[in-house]
Amino acid sequence: MAGQVIQLAGKTQYDGSKVQGSQNQAFLVAERIDVSQYREANLVVRYHEGTIGASATVTVGATAEGHTAEDPGLTFRTDPASPLAEVSLTSNDSAPLLKIADVTSPFGSMLSVFVLIEQPASPVTVQPSLSIDLVLKE
Repeated sequence: MAGQVIQLAGKTQYDGSKVQGSQNQAFLVAERIDVSQYREANLVVRYHEGTIGASATVTVGATAEGHTAEDPGLTFRTDPASPLAEVSLTSNDSAPLLKIADVTSPFGSMLSVFVLIEQPASPVTVQPSLSIDLVLKE
């Protein structure tokens, strides 16, 4: 079975220090990732170092995307609240750590990947350093 590994983000610190209590912030990591020739996909997340304070959550997710030349200014994605793949990190997770999630099929011809930082009611320090890959298999 042939495949491909796509590095979506090298080691990057995602800073949630400006996110207020009970709020969240999304970081778009990659979009329009062509997966049209693949039948399986895995989201691979490495937690290198950093801090995830108590009750905060860091989620790396993948959504299907349907870019079209007919409306190039619009972004068509499945609901990020229900990602096709999801890796969650909390204060219970210690770096270094590797987490892998299967991308639920069918996932269409393109994917987008995001990092979402969610703060609890009383904000805490959230500054994880992550790297993210997508492993594709025919």
